[in-house]
Amino acid sequence: MGAPGSRRSAPIVASYVRVAVGPGAAQRLHGAERFYRTINEAHRMHFAAMDVPVGAVGLAASQRSEVVQALAGYHAALDLPIVRVLADADANALRAVADAAAP
Repeated sequence: MGAPGSRRSAPIVASYVRVAVGPGAAQRLHGAERFYRTINEAHRMHFAAMDVPVGAVGLAASQRSEVVQALAGYHAALDLPIVRVLADADANALRAVADAAAP
């Protein structure tokens, strides 16, 4: 039946997408994924149910064009992809990810 059959609007489908850019991007992405895979039993079960290999969640890139290309798949599948910035703790690193992932 779904939302249209019950005279409701379809819900917005949103998800966080972990994004790391620049030197060390892959290491930051893998570190975040390792943390989330083991944070608690619910997270462990979620990742097990997804049945994806370590390193398959999120995206690491060296430049904006790679980020835009990789985010295209998320835009196609989601109403609202939300970039979860993975950057070193300085303003330049944060800005690099924000600039690379901006629409």
